[in-house]
Amino acid sequence: MTVRRDGVRIEKYWALDAEREIRMKSDAEYAAAFREIFTEAVRCRLRSAFPVGSMLSGGLDSSSIVCVARRLLAQNGGQPLHTFSAGFDDVPEADERRYVEAVLAGGGVAPHFVDATCLSPLVELDRLLAQQDEPFYAPNLFLHDAIHRAAAASGMRLVLDGLDGDTTVSHGLGYLHELVRRGRWVQLARHIKALGARLGRPVAPIWRGQVLAPFLPSMAHRAWASVRGRRAPGGVPFVRADFARRIQLAGRAAADRARWCVPWLTERQEHHCRLTTGLIPFVLEVADRSAAACGVEARYPFFDKRLAELCLAFPPGQKLRDGWTRFVLRRAMQDILPSDVTWRAGKADLGPNFTRRLGGPLPPELAAAVLDRGAMIREYVDGAAFEALLPTPRGEAPPPDPMSAWRLVSLGRWLETNAQGSPITGGSRHEDEVSGPRDSGRARPPAHASPVCEP
Repeated sequence: MTVRRDGVRIEKYWALDAEREIRMKSDAEYAAAFREIFTEAVRCRLRSAFPVGSMLSGGLDSSSIVCVARRLLAQNGGQPLHTFSAGFDDVPEADERRYVEAVLAGGGVAPHFVDATCLSPLVELDRLLAQQDEPFYAPNLFLHDAIHRAAAASGMRLVLDGLDGDTTVSHGLGYLHELVRRGRWVQLARHIKALGARLGRPVAPIWRGQVLAPFLPSMAHRAWASVRGRRAPGGVPFVRADFARRIQLAGRAAADRARWCVPWLTERQEHHCRLTTGLIPFVLEVADRSAAACGVEARYPFFDKRLAELCLAFPPGQKLRDGWTRFVLRRAMQDILPSDVTWRAGKADLGPNFTRRLGGPLPPELAAAVLDRGAMIREYVDGAAFEALLPTPRGEAPPPDPMSAWRLVSLGRWLETNAQGSPITGGSRHEDEVSGPRDSGRARPPAHASPVCEP
């Protein structure tokens, strides 16, 4: 950005090259190139005068960071790497302790565990809204917040995070769309069969979701949804009709769907689109605010510029091979990661945990923000449809649409607190709670924060 008397000029100084392609002689060469750049991405983010922590979920991304980081720290005679993991003992679908323990067995780490069973996306909502200073679309942020607080309480000022490594490396599923356009049906069928075998799923849903759906026009989508008795994709029935007309919601939603439903010509084009969307800066802003509010700095090796350029330039066969997504990452890490982690086919699903935690009763202040007839959110949503989405007041059962319910409760609470000049919008008392004394050098959690539960 250049600011002069006669105006402001904004110029792009760097952009990912969607046309660049890297061709090597063997899988081993691709893996070595990835390992070299990834190791450097981790190395340059380990610089700190204080102990270093790293998130460890047991997934491929965070495990890769931990295993490379502990090697680098050991080579330099440094302190062990502190790892921070969430435990989901009562939600098997989200529990990855088996994979976490496999990584920890390699030594060189000081493990810390946060008990996610005592956390709630609703109980923590006011404090998270205060952190973000706006409504945020990050339903599992309450888990990140708990880990950031645990890291700060353990003396960390730096935490490595494998956030969205999927996007940088790419699962390679855009290659299926590419094969459709090229008419390579036998090759396509082989890939889909291999995917089904790896994931332990029937192939029919993969054909529908990855092949047919991206190539169906929106009219066909609506007709298919009608035949199957489902709501058309992208419909938002709880928005008030007069408000939707005023802001031209239907047209805006259609334009947004069109952006994401385009069957790109190649896997690289799809990969480039996902890397350059505004979603990544948004996610990083949310994550950075969460970490900063707890007094720690989050660093993201998978968002290293060099690594993004490298992965984008790799051919699709290095991203999807024989049913293995992110193939080049697995090959590069196979002598560094435990094999159970390297060659695991799926990943944990945090959705069931979110639904379970949302099933409790609404805290009184949240209930008032959305259930009162005079609540501000009623200006934007249809009352009957809205109430049908909400958790029951006593928490007898989870809401029928947990994600929509959480979004509506979050927006309702934010509207009410901002309109009333509540602590969320910031008196000096609240600001001091979040930031801590100006000369402390470290933030402390707000006084009303729930404790971080560690076994």
